[in-house]
This record gives sequence, structure tokens and C-alpha cells, in this order.
Amino acid sequence: LYCLPMVSSFVGADISAGVLAAGIHQSEELKMLIDIGTNGEIVIGSRDFLMCASASAGPAFEGSESTDGMRATAGAIDHVRLLGLDRVLSYSTISNEPPVGICGTGYVDLLAELLREGLIDKTGKLIEPEDSSRIRVNDEGVSEYVLVRAGDGGAEKDVIITQFDIENMLRAKAAIYSASLVLLNSLGLTYEDISRIYVAGAFGNYLNVENAVCIGLLPDVSSERIQFIGNTALAGAKLV
Repeated sequence: LYCLPMVSSFVGADISAGVLAAGIHQSEELKMLIDIGTNGEIVIGSRDFLMCASASAGPAFEGSESTDGMRATAGAIDHVRLLGLDRVLSYSTISNEPPVGICGTGYVDLLAELLREGLIDKTGKLIEPEDSSRIRVNDEGVSEYVLVRAGDGGAEKDVIITQFDIENMLRAKAAIYSASLVLLNSLGLTYEDISRIYVAGAFGNYLNVENAVCIGLLPDVSSERIQFIGNTALAGAKLV
């Protein structure tokens, strides 16, 4: 039984494995690894040095702690595009099953689209326009947006995102982005000094880069510099 080394509190062997899988420890150029999970770990370095920061992001982007959040399994809405205030242009579900909830990539798309359509403001507050029937107030007095109505696409119930869900997402994405920024500042670097940004975690290769940048989850750099590399903990373990 081989165990990879744990680095420090909240920087465990999964990050050691991630560094191995991404090859950062052998790189001549500066690279960054962002592992999006309950703890968001960020590594910056090259063959000369490695530094890491950890932020408690919570399991928001893993489909937990949200009203209709779920893991990326059959029936999870994984991509969303809106058209106008009241219509869903398109959405997809994993395995093309009837929609039962929303997974992490779906939440990233949904937040970005709500922002573009003016249905949430810069603080994430839902705005109820007069000509939209999708935004409503529930029995507890909380605003919510109805992404899929019961019966549409075989859905057995409404699939929604509430104001509380949005605030939860904002806290999670802010924690991850802030950790990367603090780490850069501590090294006297900016994002422009990083040749490539690797993104690991449950998102795999399915995250929409433009939408992730739109909501401030990932830095606003050219998409060519961002690469999704899936489950690096597993890949690193296989290498060992």
C-alpha cells in the first residue's frame, strides 16, 4: 500500500497527487493548479518551488447544500442557456434523463446566464421583472427562479434555484478565487506570470470556461491558458 504525502492541514495527499498528474514539479514555467472541491486548493510553482493555499469553499459546486443540487449523475442538469427573461433556450441533462436537479457545471452556467439576462444583479440578488413568470417568492418568503417546470421534459417537480442557493454559490466561488489571488500576491505575481492554469475536480472537462470567468470562479485570462484535467487525485494515484 503506497500513501502519498500529506503536505499540511487541509492540503492533503490528493494535492500531492494532483501536482504529480499535472507535472508542475517538472515544469520550467510557472503553472497553477486549482482543485475545486469542498476545500479549494491552489498550487503555484515549477520545478524550482511549489506553494499552496487552501480555502473552505464548501460543497456547493459538488451539488450539495442547494435546494435542487445533486452530484453529476443521471438526470442532473449540466448545461444551461437562457433566452430572454422567461424562456429556456436549451438545457441538457446527464444521460439525457428527465431533469431531477442541477449539478456543479449547471450552476455555473445558470448563474452566468441569469447575470447576462439581468435576472440577478452584481451582488447575486434576484430581480423580478414584470414580464417574467419564472421568478417567484416561495412560502418562506424567499425568491427563487424556476429553471424547469414540473412536466417539462419529463420533470416530476419544479427544478429551482433560490436566493439562498445563489448566495451559497457566491461564497464558494469567492473563496476559491480569493485563495488564488492571495497566493499570487504573497509571491509578488499576477495571473499574467502563470503560463497555464490547470483546473481539477468534479467538473472534469465539462465546465464552460466563459461562464466560469463571467461569475468570477476562474480568472479572466485567455481560454487557451486554462486546461481542465479531471480527477487529478486518481490520476496521481495511478502514476504512483
